Amino acid sequence: MEVFLIMGAPGAGKTTYISEKLNGYFVISCDNIREAKYGCIRSFEIRQKVLQDILLLIEFCITLKINFVIDTTYFNDIENRQKLVELGFSKYINVIIIDTSLDKCIANNQKRKKTRVINERMVRMLHERMSAPTIFEKFQSLKRIAS
Repeated sequence: MEVFLIMGAPGAGKTTYISEKLNGYFVISCDNIREAKYGCIRSFEIRQKVLQDILLLIEFCITLKINFVIDTTYFNDIENRQKLVELGFSKYINVIIIDTSLDKCIANNQKRKKTRVINERMVRMLHERMSAPTIFEKFQSLKRIAS
């Protein structure tokens, strides 16, 4: 079983990387889950519900030994990644950080389909909050890719 967590700010190129390099893997996408369940609505409460769905899907895929990739900004900060550690998931996960400049993230965000464009202020905040995992988080591997 191979598991990847693709990290990067909104507009960094996470989904593009997955389609080019990890085609054929089951994709756990926060955008797809949110849109399927809540449409275009975004809120803190919805974000928390989607995070719980993501964690359940990760557990399901690990249990069934399915190759999968996690496409979300939810684990860009240590607080949410800690959930992966506490649940014992991190030891299965290979982290790939898509290192993209803020300017490029903002430009790419504007090119997305309308339902996925987010406020520039939010792109800036999420770009700033990115933190690389440490050895204490016990991920299987860590790779940084310049975009």
